[in-house]
Amino acid sequence: MADIAALTALIEPEAKALGLALVRVKMFGGNSDPTLQVMAERPDTRQLTIDDCADLSRRISDLLDEADPIESEYRLEVSSPGIDRPLTRLADFADWAGHEARIVLTAPVEGRKQLTGNLVGIDGDRITIDAEPFTPDAWREFGWVPVADSDPTDGIHSLEFSWEDAHLNYISHAPDEVEHRGGEFVVNRLYHHDTHTQALMPVNCRSLIAVAPAFLNFSHAEQVGSVRAFLLDPLACVVLHRGTWHYGPYPLGDEPLRLLNLQGRRYQEDNAFVDLDEGRAALRAGVGRFGYANVADPAGLPWLALVLSILGLVAMPLLNAFSRHVERQADDFALALTRDPNGFIGAMERLATLNLAERRPHPLKEALLYSHPALERRIARARVRVSASVEEQP
Repeated sequence: MADIAALTALIEPEAKALGLALVRVKMFGGNSDPTLQVMAERPDTRQLTIDDCADLSRRISDLLDEADPIESEYRLEVSSPGIDRPLTRLADFADWAGHEARIVLTAPVEGRKQLTGNLVGIDGDRITIDAEPFTPDAWREFGWVPVADSDPTDGIHSLEFSWEDAHLNYISHAPDEVEHRGGEFVVNRLYHHDTHTQALMPVNCRSLIAVAPAFLNFSHAEQVGSVRAFLLDPLACVVLHRGTWHYGPYPLGDEPLRLLNLQGRRYQEDNAFVDLDEGRAALRAGVGRFGYANVADPAGLPWLALVLSILGLVAMPLLNAFSRHVERQADDFALALTRDPNGFIGAMERLATLNLAERRPHPLKEALLYSHPALERRIARARVRVSASVEEQP
């Protein structure tokens, strides 16, 4: 098997020498068609031209022939990242913030191998994700939610305790147990238990929990992008699959969180953890400083309405100014087409009488509220046409 780390160390200096940034080195194709893929781009354009591909291919072909780091025969493929580009470097998470990201799993979880979500970005060396409202469907990858005994799905899942040490206790988490930055939580460590499932139920206040799929080992920084954060309401009971990485729940406000916890009594003997900083990236699970995650959270609707109202007030004068400009062009077209400015003036006079319109509003009122030029301005513009036509007559 090819040593990707060694190949990367060999190829990257050659790419830099050509002014290129190495995006990914990957072996694929199995034994039938082994292929070494070298993906690179120009940092300024995020593209790779045909000439760039040819230059990089020649340069690393000579190097690989000399070093011979791959035992078997293989094909060399040099390409740009393309449209479905992989996110392999911490900078990629910042550059493509706001875009939809697709995560392809190596093994299916609950029958799913592909996950999608919006990438928020990074802060320094921290990848930022938005905490999302909790739903059973969104949670399915990480565990399940108990249902009523009358529900047809009751009994599909079972609690698992390999050591037969199930234990129910009552625990509490204070707000100062987790690092805060402004209105956000910083998560630098995740835990998991391989021998048992774990059930949690916050009792008294809203809380946040960060989770990641069980199969991850966080050996690569890009795996941090698989971490998700959920907002849990009081009495929202959740169960974690065996091995699901998790951190929390922790309270959102100043009140200590009290919760029921069902897990193995000997959990400390099976309490694996990973420090995300050691994986060259950390996670900041973002919770809005106003106590909600995003516009999908109903708690944020009043703020969303306020923001939209403010934006509307700011945008309305600009939209009205553009509309008045278009209407003036329409008036000029009508006058040029009909060559009857007096008829136009008569129509405007009748319009003012029928609509009880204000003929000459205050300029500020017109600028803010009028999508059409004031009637007096439209009439005055037509009178200029009348004067011009009179002067043209012999």
